[in-house]
Amino acid sequence: MNWNLDLPRNYEEIYYKDSGPSFNGDGERYSVFEYENLEEIKDVIEWKDKNSSIEINMLSILRKLKVPEEYYPNYNDNCKYYHYIEDDNSKIYMILDINLNKIYIVEDIF
Repeated sequence: MNWNLDLPRNYEEIYYKDSGPSFNGDGERYSVFEYENLEEIKDVIEWKDKNSSIEINMLSILRKLKVPEEYYPNYNDNCKYYHYIEDDNSKIYMILDINLNKIYIVEDIF
């Protein structure tokens, strides 16, 4: 909702963690969604190939949130990447794992 992305709603939320309530709604959020079919999601976002800076930034936030490693992305060769930075420096990082039909989303909102 914060990013003007309209993701297909036919997913199951596998994991969610955030940095806690905030008066301004800022903080970090992490979500893992599993889809039965990735066809719709592939067309909604302009996915890119492997991006190690996205991996590093996501990993930093996952560690800060103390996410169990079992919920980390695999960063394998069948992953696609997306990131966007708002004018206020808020960031979203997304990894699509084609093998597992999962999307890993980190939001860093200011």
